Amino acid sequence: MGYMGFGMRRELYTRDSHDAFKRWKKPGKNKSHKKTPLPKLSKEELKQVKITLKQKAFIQNIKLLVLFIIVSAVVLTMWYIFFWK
Repeated sequence: MGYMGFGMRRELYTRDSHDAFKRWKKPGKNKSHKKTPLPKLSKEELKQVKITLKQKAFIQNIKLLVLFIIVSAVVLTMWYIFFWK
């Protein structure tokens, strides 16, 4: 084997690979994984939570849209100033 950028340390390029997921455990089989019980909500409370989550998602989308518009305007303005001529 040729030079691989590790210097003359043979133990680095002759070492066996390790299993990347050896210590990874699935949530259902892991003993330390504890399931938290879901809160008991009435239909009205559940409906209110869904509306709140939809409103938060809508506000997040509006913020991202405004940010995209501002960044696009800045990029186009800079392109026009520096490269149009």
